[in-house]
Amino acid sequence: SQVKRIREIAAKLGNVVGSTQIQVVDDLSPLAGRRAAGLFSPEQNTIYIDANNGMNVHTVLHEMFHAATSASLANKSLPTTKQLQRMLDSAREQLGEIYGTQNLDEFVAESQSNPEFRSALVLSRMDGVSIYSKFVDTMTKIMRRILRLPSSGNTAQLRELDRLVEGLLSPSPATRAAPNMLMAAD
Repeated sequence: SQVKRIREIAAKLGNVVGSTQIQVVDDLSPLAGRRAAGLFSPEQNTIYIDANNGMNVHTVLHEMFHAATSASLANKSLPTTKQLQRMLDSAREQLGEIYGTQNLDEFVAESQSNPEFRSALVLSRMDGVSIYSKFVDTMTKIMRRILRLPSSGNTAQLRELDRLVEGLLSPSPATRAAPNMLMAAD
């Protein structure tokens, strides 16, 4: 069932994020610079959850996803990190020096949370495919690796994971991340 699958993913993410702290705060907006449901601060290795807007499974898993992928981005030798860097380089070439093309962390954060940047990536091409499509595929590979799932095999199970990953990549339409990675409240 989907609930069982979410529990499994949450448990595996919990093992990966390890020493990452989770803090529930009354109002996340002073830290996030706007109203937000959740935020992951790589610098502090802390997930912040807004007590009024973020106390739900989606927000916690979304921020755990940020925490888990942050470690992958720091490892420049991983093939997926190199793929993301090539996407960033291609996006920068096509879109110029804009907020989402500053560095790899910003590229990933903006690709996950900024609808305008995401739309620009959908329209941008790399090897004949939209950069955003490549981005989703690469993030799915990262999550499969993090969760120690096979890249092939039970296609129904993998499609379910892919659907869950896409859901985690889809925060509220009002979201715009800054250096910290956040999920805006509705």
